Amino acid sequence: AQAVTDPELYRWLENILLEGKSVYNEEHEILFPREHQLIVHVKPLEVGHEPVRYFLICLVDITGMGSREKEKNVLGRIQSLLRLSKGIAHELGNPLNSIAIHLKLLGKMCESVSSKEKKKIESALEVLTQETGRLDRIVKNFLKATRQIPPQFKVGNIHEILEEALRFFGPEMKQYKIKLKTEFAPSMPPFLFDRDKMHQVFLNLIKNAVEAMPNGGELKVKTAVWQKVCSIAFQDNGFGISEDDMPHIFEDYYTTKEEGSGLGLAIVYNIVREHGGRIDVKSAPRKGTLMILYMPIRTHKLQIPEQTL
Repeated sequence: AQAVTDPELYRWLENILLEGKSVYNEEHEILFPREHQLIVHVKPLEVGHEPVRYFLICLVDITGMGSREKEKNVLGRIQSLLRLSKGIAHELGNPLNSIAIHLKLLGKMCESVSSKEKKKIESALEVLTQETGRLDRIVKNFLKATRQIPPQFKVGNIHEILEEALRFFGPEMKQYKIKLKTEFAPSMPPFLFDRDKMHQVFLNLIKNAVEAMPNGGELKVKTAVWQKVCSIAFQDNGFGISEDDMPHIFEDYYTTKEEGSGLGLAIVYNIVREHGGRIDVKSAPRKGTLMILYMPIRTHKLQIPEQTL
């Protein structure tokens, strides 16, 4: 196991060897030293009547042989439901515009009404106009959030984006008496990522953490570097996620919040995968949630190979 550089696979192998287990056809995704999809086989070798001291470990690289069916299904659902959502949002925009226009017309028609009645009608029209405007902003923000623009990868400082997102939630954390603790790796190098999309990821994750601690708490944000991978961890001590909800948290429209859209973590998942990364989640009710992003540190854009057919 000492020859394995991916920390997650290393820990898994270490446990298997300590327990002396046999493993056949176990699938693993690693990021170290670069992204690979592996099939792992482990076979204990017995020598006479001696305790097990030797293991045959076989790592089969299946990268490029196709993504796992589950991964394809998740990404496929995200793509199709985001398209559906955008279509619905566009359809909502048309009647909202029509309502706004007719409210203005009603306002002009009120000029011939008596002053006493006019005041009541104008008051009602003002409320309707404000609420229509609010719905219009919600639709526009939704369209902006779900717009699937190809990632614009540029070399940048991930800490700057993270600090910007944390500053945005500063007043809200102060209001809810949430303590913020940060530990940023000083050795973090600049690398390729889409600034706007990663900002969106951080906003969603911080928002979830803050909403999970309405009575106060602590949010820890930590970054680390391991070879060619950057890890960004968000740890809160809020409500946590139930065992029943855990398998569904990245699914579209799945939410336990009364006013939640259920798209936040689905968008986070999609963006992280676009960057070639991975997101791991550990949580338990009333014990908080830990979300860790693993991002490959790349400084050069991949070149598209020349056509050979």
